[in-house]
Amino acid sequence: MKKLMIIIVLMSTLLMGGCYSYNDINRMLFPTAIIVDVDEEGNPILYLEVFHAFRSNQDNTESGQRILLRQEGATITDVAQKLEEVAAHQYSYTQNKAWIFTERAAHYGIGDFLDYMHRHQDALLRPYVAVYFGDPVALLNLELKQNEYLGLFLFDLFDRPLRRLTVDHKKLYEVLNQRRMGGNVMVMTALQLEKHLEDDKVSKYGAAVFRDDKMVSKIGLTEMQSYSFLVDEARAGRLNIPHPQYEDKLLTLGILKSKTVTELTYDGEKVYLKKQMNIRTTITGAEQSLILDEKIIDEIKKNTAEKMKKETHELFDRYQEMGVDIFRIQESFDRRYPRADVKNVITITELEVEVNQHNEGSMNTYDFR
Repeated sequence: MKKLMIIIVLMSTLLMGGCYSYNDINRMLFPTAIIVDVDEEGNPILYLEVFHAFRSNQDNTESGQRILLRQEGATITDVAQKLEEVAAHQYSYTQNKAWIFTERAAHYGIGDFLDYMHRHQDALLRPYVAVYFGDPVALLNLELKQNEYLGLFLFDLFDRPLRRLTVDHKKLYEVLNQRRMGGNVMVMTALQLEKHLEDDKVSKYGAAVFRDDKMVSKIGLTEMQSYSFLVDEARAGRLNIPHPQYEDKLLTLGILKSKTVTELTYDGEKVYLKKQMNIRTTITGAEQSLILDEKIIDEIKKNTAEKMKKETHELFDRYQEMGVDIFRIQESFDRRYPRADVKNVITITELEVEVNQHNEGSMNTYDFR
């Protein structure tokens, strides 16, 4: 019995030892967002947004303080070591919500930085990863009314359900997997600051395209629609098509559901890629009234198919000419034809797009105004 009690006490001590006490938290620095930049010579620069908890001597209450840090060095490890040397407390990266690369760092190459994030024992693989187009100091000094901390704001921005036609926002573990698959191409969410009536806001700015860990191109906001359909990541959003009765007017369709089925075949010389896009839509807006009958409904389907085919082919042709496989064709090809030694298959790929549209909600309404 005495031995059993000793074992229980020891186990309880071990289990409780992994938790932070209030004193431990007060002696830790918690980065919530980390911006990675480089100087003109390619030396790394880190910007940290840090949360520091402390006990107020005046009213004896716990408070939190937002601290901004900047450090540069010869290597990313050197920068991290310098940050430790100037800090009164130890860093804990368990609360980091976002890794943000500047445009300059993205063009220079982020391979060493990703390797460091992967090897870092304290860093988590769950933070979101993005590329920021603009001044990193302006981003850190931005006054956010929705959340005091940039890292927490970006986490909420990326984590909420998507309401527009765009790609899923990638977390660090997804980026680490994608960078070495297929043609070593990955697509990463882009950010920028936009001027509004009262102040600047952080907004999504399309996506940055990487090949071999270097940014080679950018997908614009309008192109994101076509890309999301081609890679089967179109979840919800709106699609503007020509009005079936007025050439200078638009009709807006709401995307209720989308599923893209991919078929890939290889005849020894060419790769044939068929994308069957099955979408459920409803009419959410019109610049001019229309009378819905079978003829108009067929015209809406025709306009939708023509628009989607035209824009998806334009995007595909652009990246086929560049030889950059953002559509994951190489990955699908290698799985289907593991013995075929064909590199950069996008250059020999012929795309076929088929659109199957089903309109819901307004089929029985004959006077939509």
